[in-house]
Formats: sequence, C-alpha cells, structure tokens
Amino acid sequence: MNRVSKFMLAVTAATLIFSPAAYAQKEKKDKKSKKEAAAAAVPAEPQPQLSKEFRAAYQLAVAPFVKNDFAGASAAWPLARAAIQNDDDKYQAGIFAVQLGGKLNDKELSAEGYDLLLESSFTSLDTRQQILFQKAANSYDGKDYPAAEVKMIAAYDAGYRGSDIEALIATTFSQQKKYAEAVSWIQRGIDAKLASGQAVPINFYRQAAGYAVRLDDNPTITKVMKHLVKAEDNADNWRDMLNLYMRKAALSEAETLDVMRLMRSKNAMKYPVEYALYVESLGARRYPVETLSVLQAGIDAGHIEASDTDIKDHLTAARAVVDEDIRGLPSAEKQARTSASGNLISLTGDALFSQGKYAEAQSLYELALTKGSIVDNTGQDRTDRTIMRLGITKAYQKDWAGAKAELAKITSGKRKDIAEYWMIYIDQEMAGGGGV
Repeated sequence: MNRVSKFMLAVTAATLIFSPAAYAQKEKKDKKSKKEAAAAAVPAEPQPQLSKEFRAAYQLAVAPFVKNDFAGASAAWPLARAAIQNDDDKYQAGIFAVQLGGKLNDKELSAEGYDLLLESSFTSLDTRQQILFQKAANSYDGKDYPAAEVKMIAAYDAGYRGSDIEALIATTFSQQKKYAEAVSWIQRGIDAKLASGQAVPINFYRQAAGYAVRLDDNPTITKVMKHLVKAEDNADNWRDMLNLYMRKAALSEAETLDVMRLMRSKNAMKYPVEYALYVESLGARRYPVETLSVLQAGIDAGHIEASDTDIKDHLTAARAVVDEDIRGLPSAEKQARTSASGNLISLTGDALFSQGKYAEAQSLYELALTKGSIVDNTGQDRTDRTIMRLGITKAYQKDWAGAKAELAKITSGKRKDIAEYWMIYIDQEMAGGGGV
C-alpha cells in the first residue's frame, strides 16, 4: 500500500482559508463605488478576528517567512505562539505552523499546528476531518498501529470518508492480529461502496478474505470469495475460492466431485493434489472414462506427470476397465429406463454423465425425479444430488436458463453452497465467458 499521508499536507493547507503571506501585505482600500460593490457582492466567508497582541507577534514571524527565511520565521514562532489570546488566533497560528513545518520538514512543528487548529472553534468541519486523518496517517506511516487505530476511528467518527478509510482502519487492526475487527471494518467499507453505487475495489475483497482465513471463519470466507470471483473472474480466484471452501466444508465424495467438476470447467485446476482429489472422488474403476479424460488433460497441460506413482496407479486402474464400461453402458441405460427405482435411474444417469453423454444423462435424471424422493440403499435422500447433476448437465449443454432453474431448487445444506458457485459460473458464461 502506498503511503497514505504523502499528499495530505498540501491538501490540508489548501483547505485553510488564510495564508501567512496575506498578513504581510498592507490592506488595500476598495476603489469600487458602492453601486459596483453591491452588484459584485457575494456572501463573504467568515474571517478570524486576531487579537492585537497576537497580530503584533505574528507579523514578526510572517515577515521572514514571505522572504523564504524559514529559519528566521522559526526563531520568531515561539513569541507568536505565546501571544495567542483566542480561538481565532489559534486558527491562524495553526495555519502558519503547518506551513512553516512543511517548509522546514519539521514534523513536530506541523503537529503543533494541527493541534492548534483542532483546538480552535474557528476551524471548519472539513478541515478538522482532514487534520484528524493526517494525524492518523502519520501514526500509520510510522507503523504505530495501535495509535493509528484510535486516530483513524476518531477521523471516521468526525465524518472523514476519504482515502478508503475503512480499509485503512481494517489494516491497523490486522497488523495487531485483531482479525474480527479487521473483517468488520473492511465489510463496512464494502457496504459503503455498494450503498453509494461505487465499484468495490478488488483489494477490499482480498483483504476481507485474508482476514477471514486467519479467523478460520468459513461463512465469511465463502461470502467474500463469491464477491471476489464475481468482481474478478479468473482461474486463480476460482481455484482459491473452491479450495478454501472444500478445506472447511467437510464434503462428501459426491459433493467434492461436483465442486471439482466446476473447478475444471473454469480451467482452474493447476496442482497435482487437485487432480488427485478429482479422480479420487470419481473412482478410477467406477468412472474410468472421465478419470482418463481428467488425467490426460492434466498431463497435456504439464500440471501432472504420467510417471508419478499415484497418477500412474489411477491411469492403470481406469484403463483396465474403460472398454468394459463403455460397452456395458447402453444395456445399463435400457434397464434403468424401465426401473421403478429413482436411485438406480439416477446412478445410471451419473454413468452417462461421466462418459460425456449429457443429453442422455439429463433424460435419466428427469425420469428419476418423476419417481418421487430418491433414496439410496443406505436410506439417504439423494434427491438434491440428482437435481444438481441435472442442472450441471444442462449447463454442459449451454442451457444456462434451464441449469439455473434446476440449481435454484436446492435450498439447504452444503449443496446449496455448491449450487450457488455453479450459478456464479453460469452467470459469467451467460455474460460471455469461456468454460465447458
């Protein structure tokens, strides 16, 4: 992150109403007629009413300043400081100290000027907010994060909303390993952007995800990563999102398979462990055609090597049964179409799906769902799994609307999360992405 305060001195000084040089000049009489003055009149900004005592001492400091004799101005400053009588004096003295401190690169003098401006009731709200932020930024740049935290929040509470302050506050908390507070503040920043119709910076989502990972907060990880892949659709974000989700979700083998199919659809598989997870959730002997397809794609891409022991074992197991699997599927499909068992029909649909016969698989899934609840031989309801597979087959055939309609029927459990990931993918495909 860039230094947050490097521009603030100029910004703050520019917001102040009077410059020291203005008091080194003699007042000029207005030569306009009363009529001309009235015509040109505009509402005058309030001006500080300096005390006689301060004005006299202040002129002694201003005189060398306007001649670029900053050392001389610095020498005269203590007398001007001591002559302050009221809030208006504090205001003008504060301006001078900030500007002189900038010329001398004297941070302590500038800080003294900021404090005087904060003490003065004459200082505008906007300037007060800028100063509070500047003080916070100084602590931030100095890596004094506890102080920066307090000062940043003070600036925020005073109404300052520039410089993506919520993200900066989140960083002050994260640097102190206060990740719950960091997540809260970055979420506040995200919500503020969305509420105002602004684009949320990608880094906001990345920050939120990083904090959530450190908190081990899976619901927040899931929520934020979904936002991230919507905002920045690329293979790396998809891979990170799906791997983070699977790491904490304790998915079944069938659920893992549907996540890995999505990762493959986004061309997001890159590491050997991902290929291993995919084929292990498939079962090389159960679905050999898809196993060989996945592994060959990984080999061709250079992500895995056929000589690797685990990869070689999966290839050997799949090759041993692939011909039989292909030969036997037509009769299995014919038998399934006459069965009264929704589970048998659905499982046969899975076999067709695995061989890339998506239209035939879709037909069997639809048939299975006409049989009522789909219950396997252990008594578990597999209806949602069948609906999800139906939705995915439609997506693979680019029936995007049909796929979303099916996936929207899944309203509970882990499959609801998985369905939402697939729907993000489908939305991106409908908007013109790549994929299957």
